[in-house]
Amino acid sequence: MAQRVPSGDAPRRREAPAGVSYTVRVFSVRKRQRKRGPAYEVRWQVDTLRHGKTFATRALADSFRATLLAAARGGERFVGTTGLPVTAAPPPARELVSWWQWMITYTDLKWPNLAPSSRRSTAEALASVTSAMRTMPSPRNQFAGSCLASRSCAIMNTGTPMKAP
Repeated sequence: MAQRVPSGDAPRRREAPAGVSYTVRVFSVRKRQRKRGPAYEVRWQVDTLRHGKTFATRALADSFRATLLAAARGGERFVGTTGLPVTAAPPPARELVSWWQWMITYTDLKWPNLAPSSRRSTAEALASVTSAMRTMPSPRNQFAGSCLASRSCAIMNTGTPMKAP
């Protein structure tokens, strides 16, 4: 005999974190006439926000719509602002790397395999670029007092991390 489950113990609906939702509606592909020929629009809705994307061919639109439907049927969360599944959302922005750190990493990578004349050319090229960066009016310019533009300043791999000037 089946027993009744008390209301406090009933299974709960999945709660999505802020900004994402499981509530998705995907509409049929709509054909739109343009001056350059027909366009096909896929429309969908995440919570109350409507989204759409236009494609040049019906096949591309159907493929994108199938991707949305598969994600919705698979129980994926959708980002409300973009309307895309969490797995298809663009990755977060990468951390910015300073010119100094990039230059040291590049030098550490290339230096062991370069011939002496290539090392000199690389050092001169990096010094030239750094010099050009110093003259650019930019708030991100971190090398206002740097000596790297001078040929007397050595750019070399010492095997130890170098500090930015």
